[in-house]
Amino acid sequence: MFSCPYAAEPLFFSLENQLIADGVDADLVRSIFQNPAVKLEPDIIAGNLKRREKVLDYSQYLTDASVLKAKNYLKEHRVSLKKAFKKFGASPSIIVAILTVET
Repeated sequence: MFSCPYAAEPLFFSLENQLIADGVDADLVRSIFQNPAVKLEPDIIAGNLKRREKVLDYSQYLTDASVLKAKNYLKEHRVSLKKAFKKFGASPSIIVAILTVET
């Protein structure tokens, strides 16, 4: 049933169930967890657990320059962002906000 070697592990199964319970589309969740490209990355997980997000100063993303850059990105990549919205249901502005903070 699972093509991803980790998908049958209890941790993944619990996460899959929790995502669905939280309202994420069940078909989408299952397609991700059954994707052979999905793999467990312990070093990345450990790094994310160690990072202290609350110490970050998010105001840097609200400057005029940062907002303008995000707006320009929205305009420049509107076709791709619309495709992502149609495929995954993720709002273009949310995608750009995440990219702004995470890159």
